[in-house]
Amino acid sequence: MQKLERALIEIGDELVAGLRAGLDDANSNASGNLKASIDYNAKVFVSKSGKFGFEFTLLMDSYWVFVDKGRRPGKMPPVSDIIEWIRFKESFKPTQQTTAKGSGKAGRVSKVKKVTGSKQIVNKVSGANKLKKKRGGSINYKGIAYAIALKIKKEGTKGTNFYSKMIDQKFFDTFSKRVEDAMFVDIDEMITTRIVG
Repeated sequence: MQKLERALIEIGDELVAGLRAGLDDANSNASGNLKASIDYNAKVFVSKSGKFGFEFTLLMDSYWVFVDKGRRPGKMPPVSDIIEWIRFKESFKPTQQTTAKGSGKAGRVSKVKKVTGSKQIVNKVSGANKLKKKRGGSINYKGIAYAIALKIKKEGTKGTNFYSKMIDQKFFDTFSKRVEDAMFVDIDEMITTRIVG
């Protein structure tokens, strides 16, 4: 069943590459965790009697559905995940310092203060954990993350459709055709081998 196995591996590689590219295109790859988690398992089973089958499983972190479909208002996402996302975003801004002060109602985001070179864009952030200006312009990540989580709870998030755009009826039709074609070649080779051998 070499043709079938090869076809499944080719489909899996294309699928993983396409989904990862979809995350990049949607600018939804902040931490890289979801992208790195996308993988697949492809197995072909052949019994002694000559019967065979296959199994193809797509794997990725469970929160993919929120990235693909978005998140409805009503439930607050884990603050720890948002902190990781903020830290990752900040790691790509080595020349920029961000400072914040806390004031106003808990969880209300109004502005963030960014200092780049000699220019200042004055903003403010407030959250349940009041944000305080720290030495060196560091951020209270937990406070900002909590404020973002409250906003997501209130408004939800928009989906990227990185999965839905790729895994549609056309994909399944193409998948079936490629698998069937490969299986017919393998069966033909098995029959030929038994007749000749």
